Amino acid sequence: MKNWVVLIFVWSSALSVKAQKTAVHEFSAYAEMYSAHSFLGTKSSPNFLVSYTSRNKLSVNLMMLKYSTDGANWKRKRPLKFNFALMTGSYALQNLRNENPAYRNIYEANVGLKLRKNDLLEMGVLPSHIGLETATGMESWAATRSIVADNSPYYESGIRYSTTFMSNKIKANLNVLNGWQNITPRRFNQVGIGHQIQYIGKRLTLNSSSYFGKFDRQNRLFHNAYAQWQINPKWGIVLGLDQAIQWSKRDSIKRKNFQYYAPLVLLQYSVNDKWKLCARYELFKDPHILLNESSLKSVVGYSFNADYRYSANFWLRAECRLFQEHFSSKIQTGYATIAVCAKI
Repeated sequence: MKNWVVLIFVWSSALSVKAQKTAVHEFSAYAEMYSAHSFLGTKSSPNFLVSYTSRNKLSVNLMMLKYSTDGANWKRKRPLKFNFALMTGSYALQNLRNENPAYRNIYEANVGLKLRKNDLLEMGVLPSHIGLETATGMESWAATRSIVADNSPYYESGIRYSTTFMSNKIKANLNVLNGWQNITPRRFNQVGIGHQIQYIGKRLTLNSSSYFGKFDRQNRLFHNAYAQWQINPKWGIVLGLDQAIQWSKRDSIKRKNFQYYAPLVLLQYSVNDKWKLCARYELFKDPHILLNESSLKSVVGYSFNADYRYSANFWLRAECRLFQEHFSSKIQTGYATIAVCAKI
């Protein structure tokens, strides 16, 4: 409750000063409120989701306050960057529930050192280098996050080296991490490593991201790939595939491993500058129940959402979403969500 009071107070203060911005310092705020109502199957949220989990009441998925500076005007040969953001909401409660209570409201906390024109070294709590989706809804085509996004890192802590090539058309980074989505060290989640390389064209983005390290006493090798293509001004499509292989020392002796994979398709249609429509198909195949706590070895998801973008900083979103077991006609759960996203 104290965290809510503090963040709401600071949020109100931020609204009153309207995002003070100078050449060096920037203050911003973001809020994502929603109301989700079940109309089929189970009335509660599936336990393989960490965002938009409240039902039948007005809730906050994510409320965030952020301070950042790029140090561009500092009289330093190698300027420093800072990012610090605090958050609250149902996303924070669910996704950071295993963290130390002192860290559960940290969205981002990192410092970066610009080594050369295109090279940056960062350390601290960082946004994940994996996947298309982030915890911030206004960066996603769909109103809610996909199954695989909610079961992959949204954040990570460690050290990241980033660089760009070919006039910023190719971006790459290398990461040394404190395990799979951890801020505090955990006994069986030790150091992990990861990479990301992106090609960013005028209409096409290609991405490859990976993670290799410990996860609950086992070794995990994970890869995310996606292609985002803006076919024309009206139509856009995303094709994604996440896959993980997991094994222990005993499994390696027996030449045995376990894996899960998740293909994803998003199709967006722009009616005009204000209205956007998006359909999503997703499959989460987890035959060995490595991540899916619902005991469903295979889950199929369908969703359709309509966005009304009143401005670049204020969106209204409505989505209908269904989950069912693969190769079964029975709907496990279905719900409708109304969301409001705002940033300053």
